[in-house]
Amino acid sequence: MTFRNRMNRPAGLIPLAMAFLGIGILWPNFFHPATSPGKDWSDGLRGMMFGVSFGISLSATWLAARQRRCNGSSTAAHERDLQDTDLQDTGTRT
Repeated sequence: MTFRNRMNRPAGLIPLAMAFLGIGILWPNFFHPATSPGKDWSDGLRGMMFGVSFGISLSATWLAARQRRCNGSSTAAHERDLQDTDLQDTGTRT
């Protein structure tokens, strides 16, 4: 699934946000800079990972609420509508 497809589905953005959160949490365990500027850059990148994670989570929440207000114009809702029209055509045949 490409990132562009994930932008249309809020549920597809949550794993991406959790990946950034996991990287941010585990960052100090795997990266140990020796110099003071290196530590500053490490803390900055870790904070950026947390910020990206929170930003993606908030945008997914906003997108889900927006789609819910617009009567479910998400991809899943569109697929459900297509399935409903297929079920309507399967009436009794004589």
